[in-house]
Amino acid sequence: IKPLKLLFYHYGCGPDANKPCVFPFKYSGTSYSKFTAKEHDQPWCSTEVDANGAHVEENGKTGAA
Repeated sequence: IKPLKLLFYHYGCGPDANKPCVFPFKYSGTSYSKFTAKEHDQPWCSTEVDANGAHVEENGKTGAA
C-alpha cells in the first residue's frame, strides 16, 4: 500500500514547512497517521517517505504543526 499524501498544507517552522505531510509514515519503529512529538520539542510530520513508508530523515524532511 502506498502512503497517502494529505490534501492540506501545514504552516510552521519545520525545515519543510509549507509542504504536504505524508500519512501514514513510520518513525523509530512506529507508524503515525497524525502529527507526533517523538524525539522533537514540538509536533511534526514527515514530508517524505521511502518505498516502505519510512520517514526520510536527510535534508530535514519534516514540517511542524
